[in-house]
Amino acid sequence: MRRTWLAAGLVALSTLAALFALLGNRQSSEQHRASHGLPALVPGTAYVADVDRDQADVDLEFQPNSRYIVVISSLARSTGTFSVAASCREIAAPTFCPRPLPPQQPSAVGAEPDRSASSIVNSRTIEAPVQAKTNRAKTNRAKTNTVSSATPARTFAVHVTDGSLDDPTQYAKVAAHQVAVGRNVRIYLDDQQSQKDLAPGLVGSIADLFDNELIPRFASVFGTYRDVDGDGRFSVLLSPWLSRLQGGRTSIGGFVRGSDFESHLAPPFSNHCDMMYVNSQTIPGPHLRTLLIHEYTHAVSFSRRTGSRDGHTSFPEEEDWLNEALAHCAETLFGGGWTNLDYRISRYLNDTAAYPLVVEDYYRAGLWRCHGCRGATYLFLRYCVERFGAQTLTRLIGAPARGTSNLELATGCSFERLFRDWTLSLIDGSPTAHAPNQLASFDLYGPLGRWGLAGPRLRNWDVDSGAITVQLKGTSTAFIELSASRKPNLRRLHFSGARGTQLQISLVRLSDDSPQIDIEASWSQRTSIAQGVTGSAATPAAVGNVLQTTVRARSGQDLTIEQIAAEQNAGEDRAPLCFRSVLIKSIEVSVRPAGPKTESTATVPSAPQCCRVFELPAKEFSDATCPVVVKVVAVDSRGRRAVGWATVRERSPQQVAALAAARR
Repeated sequence: MRRTWLAAGLVALSTLAALFALLGNRQSSEQHRASHGLPALVPGTAYVADVDRDQADVDLEFQPNSRYIVVISSLARSTGTFSVAASCREIAAPTFCPRPLPPQQPSAVGAEPDRSASSIVNSRTIEAPVQAKTNRAKTNRAKTNTVSSATPARTFAVHVTDGSLDDPTQYAKVAAHQVAVGRNVRIYLDDQQSQKDLAPGLVGSIADLFDNELIPRFASVFGTYRDVDGDGRFSVLLSPWLSRLQGGRTSIGGFVRGSDFESHLAPPFSNHCDMMYVNSQTIPGPHLRTLLIHEYTHAVSFSRRTGSRDGHTSFPEEEDWLNEALAHCAETLFGGGWTNLDYRISRYLNDTAAYPLVVEDYYRAGLWRCHGCRGATYLFLRYCVERFGAQTLTRLIGAPARGTSNLELATGCSFERLFRDWTLSLIDGSPTAHAPNQLASFDLYGPLGRWGLAGPRLRNWDVDSGAITVQLKGTSTAFIELSASRKPNLRRLHFSGARGTQLQISLVRLSDDSPQIDIEASWSQRTSIAQGVTGSAATPAAVGNVLQTTVRARSGQDLTIEQIAAEQNAGEDRAPLCFRSVLIKSIEVSVRPAGPKTESTATVPSAPQCCRVFELPAKEFSDATCPVVVKVVAVDSRGRRAVGWATVRERSPQQVAALAAARR
């Protein structure tokens, strides 16, 4: 009994000693920081560094587990590239302390204008077509009338090359005949095709969506189109030309041309028609709905901003980046799917520094088919809508300004502050609840359609390893995670941007115990007996046809893997894989070191040398030269995320041959 009490006393004393040591270390660290005059940075709180002529210094304290995320941005209104050099040195006392980001002042946005269809028509001289009643409960479904080839024909001009938009020889004359007419829509088909060449139900689906969905719903939120040709209906041209634009190199689903709404322009630069172009190879289904929502948003916006025939003053045409952002936000406001956005969002997050946000003219900048730019502009405007409400979109469509000036009028906030707040919000990426009249929700660190997101990709920088250089496009951002490998001390980070960068530096401190993972990925040459994605019976995979991914948790951390994703996403290559829940178990091949299996097969053991190995089927990745990006998202017991990335370069000739043989 005496020995039992003695043992208990020793345990208590050791516990108290450990507690006092911990408090002592914490007090010593705080005294150390106080002696240097460096204020404590609160984890998760945003800070800013002062910038003078594209130069910035910021002093930080680095302890063994200290980690920071620095957000380096360019505010230059240019699509050019700007270099930012970052260096570090030890210092004895701080001078350039980061400042807490001041709270945003309440916006001074004016009263919400009346957005009823009648007020829009009256105030902006938009000619209303014959409208169905907006009460869908009392509206009969559209009855589409199919018409014979004897109905009036029409000729449209379509820009089909990659030449100048100002050169009339770059346009093709497209003769078309009317194939259907609804209450509010008229559908034409390129004379190159007959209706039997179209997917069954395509014409009827388009008419139904316009008559019973798009035109009534848009009228109550954004307004309606201007009836440029005075025929009382909106026109849709179905043409195979959209599968071979730019000399046959580009295929798109649809588009709307602002110049068609300009009555003063001569053909072929304007068709003098309220219209939309749709690829005649389109298949009816959810993506068609998303496509029509997107393009009809452009039509309504152009109607508000282009000159009308009665000579009333028009608003300036919106800049391309904001015009596309409006259309993408409308997709998720009016119930469209993610098929027009998922791969674009993922591409932007894979390399945020490569894609400028503000682009006045995508075509003239050579960024017409830049999917990463489109992902950026959607995420940015989405942030503004989540912050200021869906009325932001209606303000943007109806305001007499364009670009960033229009955005500042709609939000009452400077573009510089909006840009900083948006980039900081990407780090957290918390999903938002979907409410009526709000954009559909999604998780920036979760699945989106068939794609897996993992927030913005971070570049790791050990500040004691030497200087680094970051390449930024104008109005783009790089996310850098900082750590230090040498002794704890104060360090001064110096950022030097090229002339004209318009540098912006933000900073967030991470918790010292925040979870971390490391991943490695490579093409595997060995045969796997991993279970298939669908959970079917295990079958050997072809040699070289798997992507082996190793996940390691840092010492002392027990993490649960929530998602493993891989993708080829460059140019027009778009091939995603995403595994969650039980599907993660289906691709696991081993756990190292070997140990007893646990109930939770998705938990990453915390032993220093422990790792888990997965094999992802690579048959989806058909382009042997396009890199594959692998992303892993894990969480700890407190729900805090850890994200790991890896890029796998092109396959070797032996792997390409093995893959080809397996397919044969």
